Amino acid sequence: MPIEHSEAIVIRTIDFSETSLVLTLFTREFGKVRGIAKGARQLKNSFDSALDLLTRISVSFIRKNSDALDLLTEAKLISRFQLGTSGIPGLYAGYYLAELLQMTLEDGEAMPELYDLTVETLHRLEEGQNVEESLYRFPWILMRLLGERLSTDRCVACGRKIDYGKESHLGRRVGLSLLDGGAVCAECRRTRGFRQLALVDPHAMEWLNRLDETTPPSLPDQKNVRREIRGVTDWMVDAKCGRIPKTRNQAYEALDDAPQT
Repeated sequence: MPIEHSEAIVIRTIDFSETSLVLTLFTREFGKVRGIAKGARQLKNSFDSALDLLTRISVSFIRKNSDALDLLTEAKLISRFQLGTSGIPGLYAGYYLAELLQMTLEDGEAMPELYDLTVETLHRLEEGQNVEESLYRFPWILMRLLGERLSTDRCVACGRKIDYGKESHLGRRVGLSLLDGGAVCAECRRTRGFRQLALVDPHAMEWLNRLDETTPPSLPDQKNVRREIRGVTDWMVDAKCGRIPKTRNQAYEALDDAPQT
C-alpha cells in the first residue's frame, strides 16, 4: 500500500497498550484520519514527540482499505500551539475546536479551507486574540462549510430580505426556525405556523449574517447580544452533533470567569 503524506492537526489521542497511541488527525489533504501510532509511547520512536493534542505536524501514514485504523509511520513537528500561555480561556477554546472537528467531520473528506481556518483560529487563540469571538465564529463557519449553516440573509418562508436595522428600530425580535433552516420575517411569523421558533435580538442576527465577509465584524459590546449569539451557535451545533460537546461548557466557564479587560 502507498504511503500518504500530509500536514495535519492532532484533534484526539487515546492511549492504546503500553506503547502505542490511537489518534484522530485533521489532515489538509485527506480530511479526518484515524490511525494507530505503534511505539509512540516509547522513549525512542519515529514520531518526534509530535503527537500531543493540537500539535501541527507533517505526517506519513498507510491507508487501510477496510474499517481498520490507518497506520502512522512517521510524524514531524511543525508547531505546537501554546494555548495555555495566553490564559485558560484560550486553552479550553482550543479543546472545544478539536472536539467540534472530531464530532462533525466525516472520515476521508478533504476540506482545505476548513483546515486553514483551524490553523488561523488556533494562532489567534495562542495570541489571546478575541477568544470569545472565535468561540462563536469558528462553529458558524464550520457549519457553513458543512452545508449546515442557518440562513440569515432572507426569510426561509417567503425569500424576503430581512432588514435587521429596521427590525431593531421597530423594537422587534427576529424569528429563527431550526427546523426550517433559518430566519423568519415578521409577516411570515404572523401568518404562518412554525415549530420551535426562537426570537432573537436583531443585532445578534446581523452579526452572524456578516460572518462570511472577508473582514468580519467585531463582536458586539452588549453582553445580552453576545449571549444570544452564543445561544444561536450552540443551537445549531447541537442539532448537527446530536448532543452537547463535552468541552463547550468548560470553554464558556473559563471565558466567563476570566478577568475582564
